[in-house]
Amino acid sequence: MITAQELLWRASRAALMDNTTKEEVIGFMEEQIRDPYNSDDSNYMKKLSKMVSGPDELDEICKELFIKMQDVYTCMRIDVSDYDQHYGSLCAALYKFFVKNASKLMYLFIREFLYNNRNRKTLVDEFSNLKLPNYPKEQYGKKEYYILITKLVPIVDEIFEGSQIDLSTFIEYLSHSDSAPVYLDEVQDALDNEILFDKGVVSEMYKLYRASDNFRMDMNRLEMDITNTFIIPYLQENGLMSVRLPPVEEIPEETEDEEDEEDDDTTTQAAS
Repeated sequence: MITAQELLWRASRAALMDNTTKEEVIGFMEEQIRDPYNSDDSNYMKKLSKMVSGPDELDEICKELFIKMQDVYTCMRIDVSDYDQHYGSLCAALYKFFVKNASKLMYLFIREFLYNNRNRKTLVDEFSNLKLPNYPKEQYGKKEYYILITKLVPIVDEIFEGSQIDLSTFIEYLSHSDSAPVYLDEVQDALDNEILFDKGVVSEMYKLYRASDNFRMDMNRLEMDITNTFIIPYLQENGLMSVRLPPVEEIPEETEDEEDEEDDDTTTQAAS
């Protein structure tokens, strides 16, 4: 549910954007690129595309933005030397993926990775030998779920340990989600066609996300997602709901703004 404060902020942002110059919009984008996991999720690319004189001018701006993205993600390289199209669509996809929606996509990947039964059990098994107090079965159901909730941050850290997740794998897990954005295909195409080069960028993305202000809030949200997806159904099936302590108040899901809906940022795509 959108709060009055959020509505006021959106109205102020819209008024600000209506009175910005092209140079100011580019400046906003460069600030956003410098700190993608702590910046707002305004779609400055969409605004910029309406302000340029044509695709050739946008190409020149995009080339500079590609350099800025590579300055932040040093384990990624963008090579458009043999790219025979205008850069606008490619730039918009990479901007949404690595900048505008970077935090949302990282959260979505972690959730999809942990929702895979084999992945989840493998990760939990690594922590199962730790000395743990007698866990409250009526609260968590299975020991697996107790470990998953109480050791969630170390378990998430383990996913990215040693840079084992490459960018194609990251995209594949995102594509399994009902919230998968359509621009994933264009990012994957850039990888397949050797326009985008992955040199361990997912690990770099996670380090930036881990250090961001959003991380702790997202982990709290993930705990609630895990509780609703795994723990509550288990307790219901085994007649334990009557003795369960009152659950923590549910954190409402984020609502995409109208701008993202117009951009098809949350359009579902088929799993690859």
